[in-house]
Parts: sequence; structure tokens; C-alpha cells
Amino acid sequence: MPIYSLLILEDETAHVEAVRRAFESAEPPAEIRVASTLREYCELVEARPPDIALIDLNLPDGNPQEALNLLSGNNPFPVVVMTSMGNEAVAVAAMKLGAADYLVKSSETFADMPHFIHRTVLAREVASHE
Repeated sequence: MPIYSLLILEDETAHVEAVRRAFESAEPPAEIRVASTLREYCELVEARPPDIALIDLNLPDGNPQEALNLLSGNNPFPVVVMTSMGNEAVAVAAMKLGAADYLVKSSETFADMPHFIHRTVLAREVASHE
């Protein structure tokens, strides 16, 4: 299967490493790029959009609303939102703005991240062929 590109927007190094570890033996493999700030994320997307993005809503240079606003508009790739604290209102807002999924960070979520990401990529591919 082809390699797809995953762009992670996350400022917690431990969380990035947990995602990377989960993908070490994942099939299909993913090319992982990381941005730790909203500004860096925007620059990476502009330079080369990913196949999928995984974004944290708690960022050092922006608030959750700014991160959610990134989803509005016509994204050429799916975005999965993750956060440390489950919040139904934020989850609903993220989905209304176009998030493909909403995940609460946990060791189980990080371990299953390749499954969540691959499922989302496949769903987008299927939808684009319909």
C-alpha cells in the first residue's frame, strides 16, 4: 500500500513520540511531519499539504477557536482533532467545522492512532471516488 503523509500539530513532545511509536510498525507506513505551533503548521500546509492532519486544540500560539477555524473552508485533506480533555461542546464545534474525527488523548488512543488515521484516510478516498 502507498505511504501517506501525516502532519501532526502538537506541542507536547511526549504525545508526538507516542504517535510516532504507534506508527513504527503500522501498515501502510506514514510519512510523519510535525509542527509545534499554529504558525508552523500553516507554513507546512502551504509548502506541501498532507494527506491527513492530526491537530491538538491546546497550542502555545493560538487558542482552540483559532485551531478550529483552520478547519473552516475547503480543506483538501481530512483533519482529526485531538485534545487532552473530552469536551462535548468542543467536539461538536470541531465536527461542524469539518473535522473528520475527534479523539481524546490516552495511552489507548495513541496506541490505536494508526487505525484511526488509516480509517479516516480510506473514508476520504472512498468519498472522493463516489
